[in-house]
Amino acid sequence: MELPCRRFVTASQDGTAKVWDANTRRCLFTLSGHTRPVTCVKWGGDGFIHTSSRDGSIMVWDAKVCVIPWLSLLGQSVLENFGMI
Repeated sequence: MELPCRRFVTASQDGTAKVWDANTRRCLFTLSGHTRPVTCVKWGGDGFIHTSSRDGSIMVWDAKVCVIPWLSLLGQSVLENFGMI
């Protein structure tokens, strides 16, 4: 069965997020960079994956490359960047 969306992303307790191929059921990429469990993932618009972690960081990944974060925000800087403080 061919699925309309071939890839999805999951969060892990080991501080990574994984991008999977839904048809083959294989992991395509592992996104490493967080130091504590990843608590939230979102496949955002324009080909970006957003992850947040219990280490207080938010990372934005280029879904095409999936190797290094495109943007990484930590702690108070997250709140400052989004105008929350």
